[in-house]
Amino acid sequence: MPVLFGTREAATIGAQKHLTFTYPAARETLLEVPVTLPLAEPGSPQLSFTILEGDVPTMAGATDDGALYPALVYVAGAAGVAEMASISFKYYLNGDLITSQTVTADSPFWTLNLYSVTNVAVGDVLEVALWADVADCSYDYTAIAVHLSRPGALVAGTLLLNATYTTIFQGPELFGGDPLAHSSGYTAAYILSGESDPVFAADLQNDGVVSALTANADSQLYQVWYGDQNTGAEVLNGIVHPIWRINSLPLDISYYPTSIRVI
Repeated sequence: MPVLFGTREAATIGAQKHLTFTYPAARETLLEVPVTLPLAEPGSPQLSFTILEGDVPTMAGATDDGALYPALVYVAGAAGVAEMASISFKYYLNGDLITSQTVTADSPFWTLNLYSVTNVAVGDVLEVALWADVADCSYDYTAIAVHLSRPGALVAGTLLLNATYTTIFQGPELFGGDPLAHSSGYTAAYILSGESDPVFAADLQNDGVVSALTANADSQLYQVWYGDQNTGAEVLNGIVHPIWRINSLPLDISYYPTSIRVI
C-alpha cells in the first residue's frame, strides 16, 4: 500500500509544468536493387547507422537528465523463391555485440525489428551483420528511428496532480516500400506506486488525464515499450514489407508537482 510523506500544513502544490516533445522522421533507405544475403557470416557488418543530431528527439520544459534514447532499427527484404529462410544476424553498438539470433522468414517478405539498444547519443554507431541459409534471400529496405523514454528528472515518488498526456504519436512512421504498421507497444505511467514496485500501469495509447501520478524511480513520467520495457528483436513476416512495431509517444505533458512523496 502506498505511503504518503508530508503533512497537510507542509504540503505544497507547485505551478503547472508543461513539457513538449518533437520526434524527427525516421531515416529510411529503399534500394532499387536488392542485396543478396551471404550463406555464411560476413567478415564485417553490411549495415551501419551513425546517430546524427537530427535523429534525436527534443524536449522542452524539463532537462533530459536520466532520460533514455532507445534506437529502433528495421531491415526488410524477400525470403526467396521458396518463401522460407533462416536469417541470422548480429547487432552491434560501437563495435560491441548487443545480440545475435537466428529467425525464420516463412512468407514472401520479412522485416527484422531491432529494439535491443536502450540508449544512444549523437555519434554512436549501430551495425548489423546478416546471412541466410538460402541463396536467394535478400534485403532492400532499412530504417532507423530514435525515441525518448523516462523523461522528467523528478525526485522518485513525487506526487503529481492532473497529469495530462495529449497528442499521442504512434511512431515511427515509415513510408518506403509497402509499409504496414504492426501493433503499438503500451507506454506506462505509474499511479500511486512505490518507487520499486509499481502497482498500476496506465496505458498511454490515447490522450488522457491521470488525477494522481507518481514519478517512479526508474520510469519517471513514462516508459516506452519497444526499446526500453521490451529490449528484444524479432522478425515479422508477411506479403508486404516493411512491417514494424511502433511506440505510443505523448507529444505534450502537463502536471502540477507537489511536495508529497509516495513510497
